[in-house]
Amino acid sequence: MWWQIILVIIAAIVCYFTVHHLWLRQRQIHYQKQLDRQMRSLLPKIQKKVPQVLPETLQSSIPVSIWHRDVLVYEYLVQLSCDDEIKITAPQLSVVLNEGLDLPARLLVTECWQRGTTFHFDVVYLNNPTTLEYVGDMEKIDADNRQNDVPED
Repeated sequence: MWWQIILVIIAAIVCYFTVHHLWLRQRQIHYQKQLDRQMRSLLPKIQKKVPQVLPETLQSSIPVSIWHRDVLVYEYLVQLSCDDEIKITAPQLSVVLNEGLDLPARLLVTECWQRGTTFHFDVVYLNNPTTLEYVGDMEKIDADNRQNDVPED
């Protein structure tokens, strides 16, 4: 009899975590679709700063390292018409994105880079406490890395 109770408790725990995981995943995908629509509408503004962007090639994904958490981070990539060096920074791109938003929370571009004719940028949707904690943790790690990279006299 006691082993049946333990089995039911274990099954309930597994069910809870499975349902919770699926709910988090669906939520991330919902926000990804919402941001994708916003990004498509913002592409003309982005093109003013990065003229070689080919708007029809915009794609997004959820980075594998955070897909199982309630962190709303998305990697965007867009093809470029040529491999001329892009001159926009992550903070500048954050400003462009937030100027034309119709979202309840703001966006933060944490990094952007160019690889050949592909422009990548990571966008954080600051819509929940877990995402805010994630950004804070990443800022601490960056600060620690910068401090450790400083050459000693």
